[in-house]
Amino acid sequence: MRRLLRVRAALALILVAIPAARALAEKVHPKSHLVKMPGGRCEIRFGLVPSEGFDATKLTLYLCVTGDRDFLAVAVEKTDVVLTHVRAGKAKIIARGPAPRFAAGKEARLHARLGRGRLVIHDGARRLVDAALPARTPGKAARCGMGPCPNVAFRKPLVQPVGEIIFTDDFMRDARLGSWRRHAGSWAVSRVANAETSVPAFSLTYSGAKDGAASSGQWFWSDYVASVSVRPRARGSTVALAFYWRGPADYFALRCRGANAGGRIELVRVAAGKEAVLSASKGALMKGQWYRLKAVVQGNSVLALVDDKVVARATDAGLTGGRVGLLAKGGPSNFDDVVVAGVTVPAEELAAGDGDALRAALRRAEGEATGVTETFSERPTMREWATSSGAWQRRGAFSWAPTVHYGPVELTWRPAKALEHGTFALAVSEAPPGRNGAQGALRAQVSVDRDFGVSVASVSRDGRPLARKRLAPGPVREVRTEIAGGRVRVLTGSAAPAEADAGGPAKGFLLGYRVSGAEGPSRLEVSSPNLFDYTFSRAPSDWLSARGTWRLHVRWTCDPRWSWFGGWNERGAAWLWNKRRFRGDVSAEAHCAFMMLRAGWPQGYLHPFNVRLALSADRPDAGSGYVFVYRNVDGPSEILRRGKIVAQTAKYVEALYPAHNATRVERVHRRWMHLQAVRRGATVGLYVDRELLLEYTDPEPLTGEFVGFGTERNGISLARVAISAESPGAKELFLKGGGGGGGGRAK
Repeated sequence: MRRLLRVRAALALILVAIPAARALAEKVHPKSHLVKMPGGRCEIRFGLVPSEGFDATKLTLYLCVTGDRDFLAVAVEKTDVVLTHVRAGKAKIIARGPAPRFAAGKEARLHARLGRGRLVIHDGARRLVDAALPARTPGKAARCGMGPCPNVAFRKPLVQPVGEIIFTDDFMRDARLGSWRRHAGSWAVSRVANAETSVPAFSLTYSGAKDGAASSGQWFWSDYVASVSVRPRARGSTVALAFYWRGPADYFALRCRGANAGGRIELVRVAAGKEAVLSASKGALMKGQWYRLKAVVQGNSVLALVDDKVVARATDAGLTGGRVGLLAKGGPSNFDDVVVAGVTVPAEELAAGDGDALRAALRRAEGEATGVTETFSERPTMREWATSSGAWQRRGAFSWAPTVHYGPVELTWRPAKALEHGTFALAVSEAPPGRNGAQGALRAQVSVDRDFGVSVASVSRDGRPLARKRLAPGPVREVRTEIAGGRVRVLTGSAAPAEADAGGPAKGFLLGYRVSGAEGPSRLEVSSPNLFDYTFSRAPSDWLSARGTWRLHVRWTCDPRWSWFGGWNERGAAWLWNKRRFRGDVSAEAHCAFMMLRAGWPQGYLHPFNVRLALSADRPDAGSGYVFVYRNVDGPSEILRRGKIVAQTAKYVEALYPAHNATRVERVHRRWMHLQAVRRGATVGLYVDRELLLEYTDPEPLTGEFVGFGTERNGISLARVAISAESPGAKELFLKGGGGGGGGRAK
């Protein structure tokens, strides 16, 4: 009996503690003002201004109304907000959350976000409800609005359809800020003087010492990955990528404090002007180096990365959506290549900081490279690296490119005019560069015979057919060939692909092609996850500039209109290292030229033949790997292993080219060289203009993974660089004062 009385007393206390709930609406109030909703993803903003005597418990929002007895209702109780689904007049509570706050005379905004099967209700500062949408919701011709409520003035609901989020800005324009709004500080677009004859080198520059802030984008953005390249130019410079920006006093940010400003990387939230640090780690971005900041935000979770290394993660109810922003303080800084893209990542991948979907989202955040300045492609001396077909040179029956490929690769051929009668053939050679055969053992081919109305795609090895597929009659506008995991697929878009297990190719292969019957120039595009191609048309955030000075520079003092990315050091070495690790076999190639560091000819060139490439370095230090030195005037060419010469030759590459113009003007002043260092197992080799110059087989092969380019007492311009590897790894994060995986100082 006593136990029964205690239970009754406890129940009575619970009932007293629970506030009286509102009766569930089963019908849309007849005096509600409703507006039409879009059929897809959307964000709806309800605005209201309460006055004295306003009772929030009489407030009801209606969503997805398809009839007066079929809708979603958002009702405010004393402490909760309740989401109810009404179908055929029967109400069911599907979610609860904290009630929004209201103040008399101050406009309040409630947001409803619908899309991807979910409904999020928030008030800008925090999420109130996050629930799965019922089936067949919102339905066709749905409406939304607010029911009548005393002592409140309603704004008309703002209904914003939301498409796929994609925003990019490389600041390639004049001094105008474009879509960016300056909130504080001194911001300006820096540009090169002659954009038509230079690598694009535009950036947004902050030049003050006090707080600087600028924002862009849309208020309704959410669930996105945002990224920006940054370069602090002073030891005290602090730079930050802001996201879910709702104003200068309300945002989140990935902030990197300079070495003289605390040397920390922080994930912060600013709400109502008050800052809270959600996560922090030691380490400062190095002065003068470019880095890539990224924030992946989905739901109420955020993952923050610097150079693709996870530096912070957090969960916060305040992650409700907003624009992007850039913040700076303590000294001059540069910002470039802003990208914002919508993201859908499984929650477990976001929590782990790894996974296929997350990696794909991070690749989208890199954006597309700007490409090559059009003027370069019009110059005969530059077409080899400035056009899609320039790299392919005829040797035997096929035209070959020097790039060594590892792993999967896709080549797309597009003729200027559809192929109506003729053949496109792709050849694969497993020989090293400079030794490729005229034919290639593996072939993928598409043939079109207009006379007989027959089109065929085929795959063969050593002349033996492996696959053959008849295509629909008609001209061919595109041929795509995929090589992956020993299989070859040939696709034209008009039929199922010709596909075969080709038993290869082995790791490290070259591509060649042959065309007959096509009119006009062809366009060739090669892509591979194992290939990294740089034209330096974007900020070099993949690179660590070590010794010397590396930036945009005039190549010819006699014609200062022409500029490329490059490095120089008149008193010693200048090195540029890729931050990524490249394991196993690797190929590194560069189209490069020498800078004039003085006025006049020929004294403008200090040491016109001294270029260096490094492979398999343990760290960004030339003394820890293989270094390939190409000289012509000031000494022999060499291969060094950890600083010791292991191969040497005094042979000049020009001697290999009897037809080459031998004047100094052509050999030095206008020439672009193609240098390539290749590692195949224990053998390393240096190729100059596609000819083997030096080779060395190491009895104890080095195991380092860094690749670099450099010079000595000289200056070089890099027009294009390509690195391909058997197993490319992630980028290392180089910080000052700890934290980064790379650490230390490069040499």
